[in-house]
Amino acid sequence: MPQELKEETKDHPNPPLWRMIIGFTAYILGVLFAIGISVYAGYEGICRGYGFWEIFLRYMIILFGFKLFDVVVLDWWLITKTQFFQHFFPETRGSKGYKRFGFNKKEQVMQIVAFPCVCAVIAAVCVWIG
Repeated sequence: MPQELKEETKDHPNPPLWRMIIGFTAYILGVLFAIGISVYAGYEGICRGYGFWEIFLRYMIILFGFKLFDVVVLDWWLITKTQFFQHFFPETRGSKGYKRFGFNKKEQVMQIVAFPCVCAVIAAVCVWIG
């Protein structure tokens, strides 16, 4: 979330407990889904006899797919094009933070630079196990 929006919502009251439970449950399910995809991709690659480069490419496609979803759907569409957050934080209506796409460029670039290293380690482990 852009810094301007974080500052505008710092005095916003916490949501009811049931909403927080739903949010954390959805988050945990998403993390478990991502872990499941990662484990299955490695397991299936080992079963098919894939080598280092095939597994490496498979994980690069998965990670860049997640990153594409993050940038296009979450950062661009959800924050800058919809009124989603204004529904929950009415005090942010008209904020310039909603128009500032690319607010987290540094973090995004750092993750993209780290992807090949992470994929290489995972591929090496899969080849070692297989």
